Amino acid sequence: MIWLFGNYGRLSKDEKGEKLDSKDTQLAFNNQFINDNSMGMIVDNYFDDDISGTVFDDREDLERLKEDLINGKINAVVTKDLSRLGRTNYKTLGLIEWLQENQFRLVAINDNIDSLKGDDSYIGIKTWFNEQYVRDVSVKIRSNVHQKLKQGEYLGTPPFGYKKEYTMLNNKPKPINKLLVDELVRHIIVEIFDLYIAGHGYRNIADILQDKGYINPSKYKNYNRPQSLRWNKDHVKRIITNRVYCGDTVQGVSERISYKTKKTRKRPETQWYVTENSHEPIVSRETWELANKINQKRANENGARNKKTIYLFSGFLECGACGRFLCARVTHGHLGFICANYFHFGKKADGKVGGCTSHHVRSDLLEQVVYDDIVNQMNEANMESIFHRKLEKEKIAKDHTKTISQLQKEIDKYKRKLDIIYEDRLNDIISVEYFQTKTKDVNNNIDGLKLQVATLEKEMLADKKLELTKDKLKSTFRDVLKQKKLTRELLEKAIKKIYVYLPGDIKDEDKEVVAKKLGTDIETVIRVKQEGGIFIEYNLVSI
Repeated sequence: MIWLFGNYGRLSKDEKGEKLDSKDTQLAFNNQFINDNSMGMIVDNYFDDDISGTVFDDREDLERLKEDLINGKINAVVTKDLSRLGRTNYKTLGLIEWLQENQFRLVAINDNIDSLKGDDSYIGIKTWFNEQYVRDVSVKIRSNVHQKLKQGEYLGTPPFGYKKEYTMLNNKPKPINKLLVDELVRHIIVEIFDLYIAGHGYRNIADILQDKGYINPSKYKNYNRPQSLRWNKDHVKRIITNRVYCGDTVQGVSERISYKTKKTRKRPETQWYVTENSHEPIVSRETWELANKINQKRANENGARNKKTIYLFSGFLECGACGRFLCARVTHGHLGFICANYFHFGKKADGKVGGCTSHHVRSDLLEQVVYDDIVNQMNEANMESIFHRKLEKEKIAKDHTKTISQLQKEIDKYKRKLDIIYEDRLNDIISVEYFQTKTKDVNNNIDGLKLQVATLEKEMLADKKLELTKDKLKSTFRDVLKQKKLTRELLEKAIKKIYVYLPGDIKDEDKEVVAKKLGTDIETVIRVKQEGGIFIEYNLVSI
């Protein structure tokens, strides 16, 4: 019988990311072996380059080889060793069994296997060792990658707006895992954040960028996947929410489920690798945090910002009666805002679903009210005392230093108790069963105390954040006075919500709920209930 061989080879990278062989070397080695031993003739070469041995679905030439075997073009396979066929034990064995069942000859040179001779007793052992090898390599690679991630190296493809730094190695440029700002598109990133803070939504920003002729990230980066024809909301959202633009790297968000598959899963946020200030930011941290605070607010409100015209107070106004937002409308030549329920369903009536009263407020008058209130806060002598009282109240509740110290003493006491138990066991004073029971009880007590400490420390951290927020709000107030007008950016920094109340909007039974919602006292709520008015909730506290 004449044996018509398919000459198969495969290459992948080792744990250092290097190829230890070459296509020509593998195929020439196989060809010479067949010729030197007069085993038949090589009909065609088949080679899968840069493909892991654990992958079987995406190996084009392996599939072509199997088709040629079925079609009768070849009736035998030669390969350097079994690991070239694959490094997943059961899949490699399945392929070998398929060859044997169809009476196709298999020659694996370095493993000294020739199916024509019928000696296959070691095949299962060899394929098992091949799988263990790739498992070990996977562990080494993962360990190496995680170490680089801990050090803040950026291992992925640079995001839009950044490129990787290069160094010369053997007269060839080699990328360093550090990000540099791509000055060609820096202005696009800055403009996206400015537009978003000014009130525009993802889709609206995408339209603006497209109209200006800016190249989108997909086309600019020339990713190895279908490219977007134009800017879309996903491009904008990814930029707004990515911490890379304020100088941080966040990596290790997902991981491969197994070295045997390309499928990935999301890792818990506590296991992400976050390195702050790892590279030059394109926007300030304050700008990024403000944009993402706005993003969270819009997500909670399920509000859209896709209109071409963005009004100063869009998204800030809430109806005191029904809780819906107030929408912009021009009435008698003046821009104003009315309740969305009133706009869509008319005046509320008995038995009618929806509807409300108009709660109309003119934009220019509202702007003056808010500006004057900010001026009053800056000019009033008791502004600092208002903050001080609030902060002192929080500190009384959250200054847990003494409690944490006491808990730590309790933890130390239990640790000493553990030492005594261990010593008693070493001296054979107590039994193994008693030792195991007592150590379990003591460790449970220690874990419970540590959890209490962590909870209290978290509350104290929140107190420090409150102090920082206070400073930011006071700085924003000064910016309002300096510019002598309100802007979207200043509103986003200073104001959480503006409530518009008419007399009677607040029911007697709801006074305490409203007071808690607004962060104020019952007396103020009663006054608003009787007189109506505009209630401004600032980002630190409602003042």
